[in-house]
This record gives sequence, structure tokens and C-alpha cells, in this order.
Amino acid sequence: MIKPATKTRIDLGFKLTGKEQTERLGNSGPFGTMCTHRVQISDLKEIDSELLNWITEAYEKAKINCLCLDKINILITNTN
Repeated sequence: MIKPATKTRIDLGFKLTGKEQTERLGNSGPFGTMCTHRVQISDLKEIDSELLNWITEAYEKAKINCLCLDKINILITNTN
């Protein structure tokens, strides 16, 4: 999730359940339970390989969750 936070900063929210917080990968803050972590970006230099890895990890976890939900929906549909 991308959220404009101030005139000079955007916040990126991630669902990375079980991942430890770090100084940079912090508490989800205003995202609440929708996300588990937040990264605050105020400079283009902060868009680096570490951030791209978190984006990829969150995407892969979300993709797996969607596949599981699709399978559940298929099972429910086939039993009705």
C-alpha cells in the first residue's frame, strides 16, 4: 500500500507477517492491521535493493495467499 504521509514523504505498507521490525522496516503505523510493517520514503535514494526485496517478498506472500483463496473458492463451488 502506498500512502502520501507529508509533502515530502510517502509511506509504503507491507504485509510481512512474522518478519522482525528493523530501524527502517518499522511498525505499520497508520496502516493498522491491513499491514504489518511500514517504510517511510523521503528521498529517491531510499528506493534501493533492500526495499525492492521487501516489495518482492510481500508480493510473493500475497500471491500465495490469493492462490489459497482461489483453491478454497473452487472447493466451495464444487461442493454446492
